[in-house]
Amino acid sequence: MDIVAIYENIYQNNIALRTLLQLIPGGSSVDTALSGTLSLIKEKRRKEFFDELANGNIELTEDIIKNEDFLHCFFITHQAALRTRKTEKIRFLARLLKRSLENETFSNIDDYEEMLNILDELSYREISILLLLDAYEAKYPHAPGENDLQRAYHFWTNFENDASKNFQITELDTFMIRLSRSGCYELFTGIYHEDTRGKGKTTPFFQRIKEIVTLDENS
Repeated sequence: MDIVAIYENIYQNNIALRTLLQLIPGGSSVDTALSGTLSLIKEKRRKEFFDELANGNIELTEDIIKNEDFLHCFFITHQAALRTRKTEKIRFLARLLKRSLENETFSNIDDYEEMLNILDELSYREISILLLLDAYEAKYPHAPGENDLQRAYHFWTNFENDASKNFQITELDTFMIRLSRSGCYELFTGIYHEDTRGKGKTTPFFQRIKEIVTLDENS
């Protein structure tokens, strides 16, 4: 008995829920129109992924195509791209795969998987906020004797305004605290005797991600 049949009595009057149940593996056959829509979404995302792979000078030799590690990277990255709505982030994922062809970018397959997992978990807005903060950090280098928090005070208000205007973030403190989970953002804590309220800095790990996702933008 399929899922829709099992829950038929519970949701018999709710057409929307019955339709969603059909999308779950093991559910009834999906409506033809809905199936077509899902296929179009996947194909659009797949095209963006391959278009970005084609953008550049990567050379996929027969040896690379037969390499188990590369095929593993391809399949898991392709699946991540199909789960991603934002076109820009799909391109980021494709660039990550392209960088896997460079010998010194990743130390081993685990390193690649860990980078992919972080990039997959971060929303496009979170990545954009980190890139925005990184741009401010580059614009305001440390003055002599200045610590990280003191440097941040020079631009943090402008950073908050840009975040609110461009990305509709109204509670930046909370947003940045959540972002610290990724290892891309380090909160100012402990040694500072001032109210840091979510302030922090990008990390060396984020610099690796930035180098990858802006690969073709800077070339």
